[in-house]
Amino acid sequence: MKMKFIVASLSLLVSMFSFVLLLWHMEPRGATANDRRVNAASLEMKASQSASAAEQTKSQELSPELADFEARCHAGGVLVCEGFDSAASFVAAKWPGSGLYPAADGQLRGVRDSAIKASGSGSLRFEIPSHSPANASGYWRQSFGQSFGEGMTFYVQFRQRFSKEMLKNNWGETTWKQAIFHNGASTCGQVELTTVQYYSDGFPMMYTDCGARMIATNEGRPPYLLQQGSYNCWYGQYNAKS
Repeated sequence: MKMKFIVASLSLLVSMFSFVLLLWHMEPRGATANDRRVNAASLEMKASQSASAAEQTKSQELSPELADFEARCHAGGVLVCEGFDSAASFVAAKWPGSGLYPAADGQLRGVRDSAIKASGSGSLRFEIPSHSPANASGYWRQSFGQSFGEGMTFYVQFRQRFSKEMLKNNWGETTWKQAIFHNGASTCGQVELTTVQYYSDGFPMMYTDCGARMIATNEGRPPYLLQQGSYNCWYGQYNAKS
């Protein structure tokens, strides 16, 4: 399980690329010609340093994949952007902070994978032990930095890869959750958006209210859609997983 993600809403991030900082320069009353020459020389040196830094940044070419990810990160309204490219992302977090958390047995199984990645220098990889209980490999917790209420909208993008074994396994009477968006008090509550594998059928669907309400059309009464948008996934009419 590997991912990069972006959370977008009503704030912004400062771009990692070159930028120009404009400074209003005001001469003090009674400044001499020598003062003006010194100030001019100082501003010229600052401009030269800025130009040099900009050229150095331009010389560092980005791959198309990383350039696309960085462009998304620095779009207007982005609250959080995590690429899992820094070693600091793989240190155990302290509750309730954002970051990597251990499995039920206390082991930190989220590791950096520099071989299989969407862009940048790495991705977050979870290995799931066989015959393991709930929370077998730990999880990544991410704060949005603000609260969302009724009538508010937020968007989340992330890229994730599963092994064939993860998708083909028969999980019996249970299954695994892919992502949970919830308030700070509890992951299982009236206000949550959970993406889960639909039984052991190999595709995702969503629910809320700790599983009491499925997110589907027609209030979950047949005929209804388990997914909407790009996939018209009708209940009872989906393909068997291969």
